[in-house]
Amino acid sequence: MVEDFLGEDDRVGRAYTPGEIARKLARSSGAASNALDRLVEDGTVVQTSQKPRRFRLADETAHT
Repeated sequence: MVEDFLGEDDRVGRAYTPGEIARKLARSSGAASNALDRLVEDGTVVQTSQKPRRFRLADETAHT
């Protein structure tokens, strides 16, 4: 769900916090954060800042 959220055309290239993603997906921020951590390990998502933690797709062209 998190990867699909970040891969939507109007979101590609933009970075989001786990809380922002969780609110849009009606999930907990902990669940979104865990999913983001796994996606970072897979190389699908990159963390763009530490505070606040923000994430975006690693390869923007793969989902456009």
